[in-house]
Amino acid sequence: MTAIPRISRPVNSALSALGASSLEQVAGRSEREIASLHGMGPRGMRILREAMREAGLAFRPAERSLARHQRMVCFDDGLDRFQMRAAGIALREGHVLVHRAVHEAFWSLPGGRVEQGEASTETLFREMQEELLVDVEVGPLAFVLESFFPNIGQQFHEIGFYHRMTVPESFPFAPDGVVCHTIFDAVMLEFRWVRASESALGEAAFHPARLRPFIASPQTGTMHIIDRD
Repeated sequence: MTAIPRISRPVNSALSALGASSLEQVAGRSEREIASLHGMGPRGMRILREAMREAGLAFRPAERSLARHQRMVCFDDGLDRFQMRAAGIALREGHVLVHRAVHEAFWSLPGGRVEQGEASTETLFREMQEELLVDVEVGPLAFVLESFFPNIGQQFHEIGFYHRMTVPESFPFAPDGVVCHTIFDAVMLEFRWVRASESALGEAAFHPARLRPFIASPQTGTMHIIDRD
């Protein structure tokens, strides 16, 4: 066993009280746990790290903590986030319905995160009831998009299910400008119709950008797209 170097009386006493009388026993603890000991400061940690490195030892890796967002299939792992999302492609007179939070600079297809035990079709129907207060007709699955992108200080890995969707005829339509606002989860959302061409969607800062060429294209079956931003 390798002796612990002399750091200070409080630190060495705290290590002893922790049951660490050798560097091998210190290596069984996480760096955060040792750094929080009474009297331990930057100098003490530097001495301890150097002694452990010379002995070929290292602190126990810190346990990773996954944070789940309520019932949603959405997990945070430090600076990484995984989520599943379902969205709808509603077309009318050559335009597609898009939405955004009013503080955002980009537009996307309306939808939301999938909840545990929910099919993507059920998610989309529920989200449209909550955000637009209408019952939509959820059509076939058009795209499955695996997206990797940075946002709000995190690196996202998102699986998106994009369905064709029909909104009621009574839902307002205007070829330009916002057609409605709603408040959902204390966030103001706005909806508008944008011409469903690649150029118009680009001008509107529509995301995910990989979908812009295909939004209005007739297709059979489901297209799988991998998008790394």
